[in-house]
This record gives sequence, structure tokens and C-alpha cells, in this order.
Amino acid sequence: MAGLEPKSRARKGPRKVTLKVTNEVRKLQKNPLLGKWRMHTTLKRLGIEVSPATCARIMAANRQIYGIEKPPRSPRLKREMPFKASRRHEYWSCDVRYIEEHLLENPRPVYVITIFENFSRMVLSSTISRTQNQWDYLMVLADAIRRYGAPEAIVTDEGGIFYAHVALELYEMLGIRKERIRSWGTIEYQATMLSEYTLHFSPDHKNIEAVKNPRRIETSFRSPQLHLWQRGETSWLLVMPQPARHKRKMKRSDDSVVQLRFPEMNDQKADAAL
Repeated sequence: MAGLEPKSRARKGPRKVTLKVTNEVRKLQKNPLLGKWRMHTTLKRLGIEVSPATCARIMAANRQIYGIEKPPRSPRLKREMPFKASRRHEYWSCDVRYIEEHLLENPRPVYVITIFENFSRMVLSSTISRTQNQWDYLMVLADAIRRYGAPEAIVTDEGGIFYAHVALELYEMLGIRKERIRSWGTIEYQATMLSEYTLHFSPDHKNIEAVKNPRRIETSFRSPQLHLWQRGETSWLLVMPQPARHKRKMKRSDDSVVQLRFPEMNDQKADAAL
């Protein structure tokens, strides 16, 4: 409008996207699981402050300039929920979430234990706890059972609190069938996924029966101690076999060499008196 001073459109600060930042993003793009949010977190760990949107633009530019192919997405068929309920209270699900950032007075992290009904997706009972033990879980479960009765089955992961002796006795007493979802194991370092695999536990939840579908991700981190030596497509060799130890040969002492006797203190005093 007339009368207003022209506003400068010039950049007011230094440009954040430098050649160093672009090169770091290009090296990290070798990891196919690094999207803009993980890229933003990884760069932040390296002391580079770049927004997720800027990371996405840099990654797109690198794909055009250096010919980096975008990680292809394998076609996946839509899977049915394994514990899809056909009626109310057929399946209950329980999960524990670890919350670090919250508005409570005590800044320490807390746990959120929640039980919801699979058919209606209704939250039956939930609580915020400072600890994560079997009694916290049983308190939430007992509250849900007191309000709505016992379900036909309850679905959880392989967490130890869901398989405590008291919990198993409660399931058996109320006729609740215990169901377990498949667990995925991951190894991460500085918000970067290093590997992932599938865990299969024994029925008593005391032993791991099999570790399948291993996948090692190429990253910028190199550790000689934590390196996973890949043996094949379905197995890993976690450590290199140590060579067989040979018995060390003891060197025999030479009888021709004789150690002279050290003079005693009395002899030294006598020589000093003379």
C-alpha cells in the first residue's frame, strides 16, 4: 500500500544449509530407514540444527544430483488384525508406554498403563505410575474387571509384568485366555536404527526359542565391539570365534647365572664404621 516503507526480503541470518550439512545428509542417506524426522534427530546429535522439512528438501536434492534412489517400498497386502474382536469383551489389550516429557510436578519419566477393549476401542482403565511392576499392572486390570467383568482373552506383548505368577494365577482363576503378540527386537544408537529382528519366545516366556528375520542397517557408526558379523540371510554370528589357546611354554632358568647376595644392613654399618 502507498505510504508504507518497502520491506527488505534479504536473508537476515547466515544460511543453515551449507555444503557440510548437505554432505552429512548424503552420507546418512545410505540408511533406507532414515526419514526426515530421524535425519533431523541424527543431525541434531551431531550439532547440526536443521528442521525436518529442510532435511526432506536436502534429501530430495541429493537424490537428483547424486542419483540416490529412494528406498523402494515393498508391496504389502493389507493384513487383518490378528486379534480382531467380533463381539464385546472378546479381546482386551494392554500396553505400557514410557513418557519422558510431561507437565507433572516431578520431571522424572512416568509409565502409562492402559487396558482397552478391542471391539469398541474403548479405554477400560488407565493409570500413570512412577514404577513398572506387576502390582501396577494388576491394579489396572482389577479395576477394569471390577467395572466390566472378565474378558475372554487378554492380549499383551512379552513384558515380564504380564507373565508374573500372580497374573497367571488370576488368568486361570477367571478363565481368561492369555494371548501374545509377536515381538520385534531393535538395536538403536543416537536415534538411528542399527538392526532389527523377530523374537519368538517359549510358551512359559522364560527362553527365546528363535531369532528370525535379521536385518542389519548400513549406518555411519562403526564399532569393532558391537559389530554384527553377518553369517547368512537368516542368522548372525554375534562374536568372532576366538582362536584356540596353546599352552605357553615356560622358559627354563639358566643354571650358569647366579644372583649375588645383597649385603645386609649390619654389614653395611660395619663397613661404614671402618
